[in-house]
Amino acid sequence: MPLRSGRQETTTPPGRPGGDEREEPRPGLRHPLAFLRARDPGLVTVRRSVLAAVVVPAIFAIARAITSNAQVPLFASFGAFALMLFVSIPGTRSDRLRHYLGLITHRRFL
Repeated sequence: MPLRSGRQETTTPPGRPGGDEREEPRPGLRHPLAFLRARDPGLVTVRRSVLAAVVVPAIFAIARAITSNAQVPLFASFGAFALMLFVSIPGTRSDRLRHYLGLITHRRFL
């Protein structure tokens, strides 16, 4: 039945959430964060990917700025990519930082 303001009354059928209750978004294309949380609850993969997307170009730019050799930035960017996405170091942030610094300092033996 139309109201005077031109809006119609809405009634919610039984078993469906009312105006105050909200449904949890179903995973899919309309709710990408819910889709990601359903497959990766801690968003670990997303965090590692974003970190690599930020750090790898920065490493490339720094290596390009400090050397005139064209191969150094390429190896630096591939090395950073492999280290950040393919190596999983467990522990706290300080443990991971210590291990990464250990990898960097021991690279001279390779």
